Amino acid sequence: MRIVVTNDDGVEAPGLAILVEVARALGEPIVVAPQICHSQGSHAVTFRRSISIEKRHRPEWGEYFVCQASPADCVRLALRHLPIGPINLVLAGINPGANVGQYVWYSGTVAAAREAALLGVAGIAVSQLIRPDWSDKWNHSRSLSLAGLQHLLPEIKSSATTFLDGAPLFNLNLPALPAGEQQGIKRCPLSTRATPTLFEPPPASLPASYTTQFCGNYFENIRSPGSDFDLLMNGWITLTPLRLDQTDHSSLDQNPTGADADEKG
Repeated sequence: MRIVVTNDDGVEAPGLAILVEVARALGEPIVVAPQICHSQGSHAVTFRRSISIEKRHRPEWGEYFVCQASPADCVRLALRHLPIGPINLVLAGINPGANVGQYVWYSGTVAAAREAALLGVAGIAVSQLIRPDWSDKWNHSRSLSLAGLQHLLPEIKSSATTFLDGAPLFNLNLPALPAGEQQGIKRCPLSTRATPTLFEPPPASLPASYTTQFCGNYFENIRSPGSDFDLLMNGWITLTPLRLDQTDHSSLDQNPTGADADEKG
């Protein structure tokens, strides 16, 4: 299995190096990563400017590519431009911080995996929950991510598996736990509870110009029982299959008054 490994935190991020190690246990990794951090940059892609690409070499990675581009750009380049041959899987991460619930919309990590699925290659985003008192410092991220990916690979490889829209796309989150406290792996839906949208400091009045900063914290979310956020906070590796088709098909089946008349003129 030939695996593109990318991230949204930049090529020097520790989570990327860990994911390359894990990918090597599964197949042949090829790193195609952004030069700088694009965290929470969502699914941005480059259309109207040139992209600089540098081929480099590390003893532990072999040949790899650094792109002045977004995570989704890196995947597009890997699958449609760079001379690296056929690819079976794209892994994105390991992101320092969970991507649960609404964060799949903001995450460049998830966007990289989504871009792979859009282009017909299985994509898996991997993120590590980091609590305020997290002292593990990536020590167990290798074993946790490997367990989650080994759980998924038979499904991805199986020719009998039917995916309803596009290639398979999965969101994998790792708990922040001391050694020996892992609960296991749970498939679960995304949390639908949004992080409080708060900014600080709140102005006493509204001057013509001032600065503010987002201060929402997903640790303050209400936990929907059985959701990815709830299970992750309770020590589970969470695994959420995502769909590329965002159409509300139930609404398409409805016929709002006047819709047909408008279409017919």
